[in-house]
Amino acid sequence: MMNAAPLDSLSTNGFAIFRNVIPADKVVTFRQFTQSWLDNYLAQFYRKHGITELAEFTAKASQLSTDKAVVNQLDSEEQKIFSGGFPLEFRLSQELRDFMCSPELLALAQQILQVDSVAAHMPPMVRFISPNNSSAKVPAHIDQQYNEFVAQFYTVWIPLQDTNNDIGGVNIYCDEQGRGDRLNLTNANQADNHFWLGECRPTAGFQAQFQSLALGDVLVFAQDVLHESQGNRTNETRLSVDMRIFDNSSASKKHKIVLNNNTVIAP
Repeated sequence: MMNAAPLDSLSTNGFAIFRNVIPADKVVTFRQFTQSWLDNYLAQFYRKHGITELAEFTAKASQLSTDKAVVNQLDSEEQKIFSGGFPLEFRLSQELRDFMCSPELLALAQQILQVDSVAAHMPPMVRFISPNNSSAKVPAHIDQQYNEFVAQFYTVWIPLQDTNNDIGGVNIYCDEQGRGDRLNLTNANQADNHFWLGECRPTAGFQAQFQSLALGDVLVFAQDVLHESQGNRTNETRLSVDMRIFDNSSASKKHKIVLNNNTVIAP
């Protein structure tokens, strides 16, 4: 049985860090596979777009949220890569499915949801933030904006390395008591953004607080908690996996994977 403290925090504050969920060696192994896959993919992507060095990729990626003309020159798959999203081929891979369905993540999801049979949105989101890309970040939002396929879910964010203020990670908007800023789609005050969905403005009194995680830790937050990602000021690529978990008995408008048996089910 896991420590009750993060479960209490998740219930009270809308988010919590669960420490030492996944064995560090398992995360390292998956990170090595993920980085190798990404390196091979980007080598082909660079050749296609005439990119000769990482700095060129980073420069173009940083323009997505500021220059609409750059966005209009790219197709949807190219936009995904420049914004740090892995292509669908990787997100459907057996290796990623096996990582998602690890016994440790299944046990965590069962404790959080208080059900035996657990599902996750398929495919999940896998992101990379290239080295020294301080401007690559997702603006403040609630995950319900991007995931209206199921009524109730939690996001499970898994960094594939330690996170700190240099390599970046996730900020949660909190008040002085540590409670997350919980919005909904009808009252979220959203600013226009030509690339990301509307950026949400925080409630008065709520400030962005960085969540520091070590290898094997997992950040979990409710679908209505305001959060954002940070840029990367290091020479290392930041890698992470986002899972949306929910009760397998819930209706879903999209494909899902049952974590208990690694089975993908169509809507």
